[in-house]
Amino acid sequence: MKEELTRQIISLQAEEASLRQENSQRESEIQQLKLKLQILPDLYPENLRRLQRKLSEEETRRFEIEKKLCTARGNMKSVSQIRNLYKTMAEDMGRELERNASYCRKGTLFREKIVQESWKAVVLTQGHLQALRKENDRSRHLLANAESNFQPFPSGPWAPAAPPGAPRGPAVSPGDPLHRQHP
Repeated sequence: MKEELTRQIISLQAEEASLRQENSQRESEIQQLKLKLQILPDLYPENLRRLQRKLSEEETRRFEIEKKLCTARGNMKSVSQIRNLYKTMAEDMGRELERNASYCRKGTLFREKIVQESWKAVVLTQGHLQALRKENDRSRHLLANAESNFQPFPSGPWAPAAPPGAPRGPAVSPGDPLHRQHP
């Protein structure tokens, strides 16, 4: 039994040593936690200030982004309105261009027709002019032949009197109010 008591004593001493070591570790942990608790109140305001500063910066950044977004929306609306205006203007100009092109085509066709008709008239007139020149040349030739075949009329007081001329103008009857008697 003595041996058994010795073994129990040794076992209890080992357990006591183990518990003391565990106790000292717990004491060390308690000391560290107390130290942290002493430091934590000092760190809390610092952390709070840092978080508040970060929150303020984020709020400022959010406000600036919202402001830019609002400006961008306004710009986008203005750009959209300007784009629609330019689109409408382009459509109007396209229609106007088409009307002008159609008008110009019609005007060009009309002028081409006038030019063709004028050219035909010029060709026809030149044909008439050539015919008149031939007729004039033939008349001159006949006149020259006729003058060479006839003797010249005598001039001066001994020349014979000219034959009476044929009446000129419309015939007028004596009862006509336009009839005038010559003195």
